[in-house]
Amino acid sequence: MNDASPRPVAGVLAGVWRPIRQLLRHRVYNEYIWAYLFLLPSALIFVAFLVYPTIQSFLYSFQSFSIFTVTPEFVGLSNYQTLLADPVWWAAVRNTLIYTLATVPFTVGVALLIALLLSRFTPKLQTLFKTVFYMPGVTSAVVIGMIWLWIYYPFPEGLANYLLSLVGLPSVVWLGNPRTAMPAIIFVSWMTGQGATIVLYMAALGNVPASLYEAAEIDCATSWVRFWRITWPLIKPTTLYAALTATAGSFLIFDLVYTLTKGGPGTATITMVYRIYTIAFERFQFGLASAGAVLLAIIVIAANVIQFKYLSTDIEY
Repeated sequence: MNDASPRPVAGVLAGVWRPIRQLLRHRVYNEYIWAYLFLLPSALIFVAFLVYPTIQSFLYSFQSFSIFTVTPEFVGLSNYQTLLADPVWWAAVRNTLIYTLATVPFTVGVALLIALLLSRFTPKLQTLFKTVFYMPGVTSAVVIGMIWLWIYYPFPEGLANYLLSLVGLPSVVWLGNPRTAMPAIIFVSWMTGQGATIVLYMAALGNVPASLYEAAEIDCATSWVRFWRITWPLIKPTTLYAALTATAGSFLIFDLVYTLTKGGPGTATITMVYRIYTIAFERFQFGLASAGAVLLAIIVIAANVIQFKYLSTDIEY
């Protein structure tokens, strides 16, 4: 009887394994299942750390929820009404829009100009300059902020005021004056924000067919005509991507503000993300902060839709 008992178990296992073995031999499995398996960890991380927090933040925006609350209380649109009635929030919106309008066109335009100039160099020099320009992009924004904090430091320790003294100009309280604090932060972004965009443009310019330029030269087209009729249409998808990423990054500006001014003096440099940070981690009003995050997401999406409308193209090469 003991000899006969394993046979039904073996039969069941064989019945289960048979369709699995057939699936393993199936061509569809070989083509797709391994791809799905390798994508599964990234998909799980994406859902756990992006999709779920986004949905949860949206739900919290309709609740009165803080670190002192045992159970969140549904308050409807009260958080949005409170936020839209807050003058500091509107100051943050204004400063963020000013920062975005001042940095995004400059970042994209200067990066394109530098890429066009570098495209005339030898490959070795291109690699050298791309590395130099890209270095600030892989450097911690806090470290960059601390360096510029020393540069903007009052005279005589600060480099900026020291240079002004060499030409006989008076020192400036760069970060302590409401008129100069935001321009000072914008200038830091101008000096450090083009690296990744330059690399993108260099790759796009390298993929433009040389035969198009040769045909344009035969037709005696000027450099401006070649750029406007050939280069610009073919790198427009790269421009769209650069504009989208630069816009999203500018709306999410936080580290430079936190390092250099902490939103001051007054509300001169407070931004939307910094305001959300203070509401969430200084006042511990997570529901109100979630409402601010939702409003920020709506503004970023609206800006991206406008950019898609004017910069999207069907041209491929």
